[in-house]
Amino acid sequence: RSTLFPYTTLFRSSYGMNLDLGCNKGLQLGLENCADSLDGVQIGAFNQCGNGDGVQIGIFNYCAEECRQFGLVNVNQRSRLQMLVTTGNHDLISLALRIRNRHTYNVIGFGVGRKGWDDHSCGSAYYRIGQYFTILPRLILSGDIGIADVGVMRKGTDAPNMFSLEARMNVEYEVHPKASLFATAGYTSTRYVSDGKLFKNKPLFELGVALF
Repeated sequence: RSTLFPYTTLFRSSYGMNLDLGCNKGLQLGLENCADSLDGVQIGAFNQCGNGDGVQIGIFNYCAEECRQFGLVNVNQRSRLQMLVTTGNHDLISLALRIRNRHTYNVIGFGVGRKGWDDHSCGSAYYRIGQYFTILPRLILSGDIGIADVGVMRKGTDAPNMFSLEARMNVEYEVHPKASLFATAGYTSTRYVSDGKLFKNKPLFELGVALF
């Protein structure tokens, strides 16, 4: 029985899961890949391992220790999970989870837009990926790109589906080991999902706090 996954049973392999209860030194290719130890490569939508210095490539990667990870969401023993609270000219209020690793980070969150944006309200769910650099002991410079699914709300009419492509530069200052303040400047391009036509381009400015 696996020490990393004590309740895993082999019947799960019938649902597209590759399970290795020992050390995987080769290639695991599937929808979901699990190994107690990884010295090889995992390629799949969801990858998890206990230890080792292998490579994970997928949408969501989890390693109980630390390995080389390439994916939309990467979590390992060095990951720092933080809550972001933001306000700005694009979203009135935004809440997000930031997963910060050694040099990179992922942000997953949602925001509520400002009323009066072309006479209608909006909300969004978004994902961003970025890289950061520690300039001074408490000063961090970062940049990220992302995409948002924008929901527009109008009274009495059918609202179109939109998406937004966004780029940001951030300056962050740590005021406490578990709290920091940041300012953001960037640019967003919002388009209609149906035909890709441009709805609006605009600069964005944000202020926020990162906790934990």
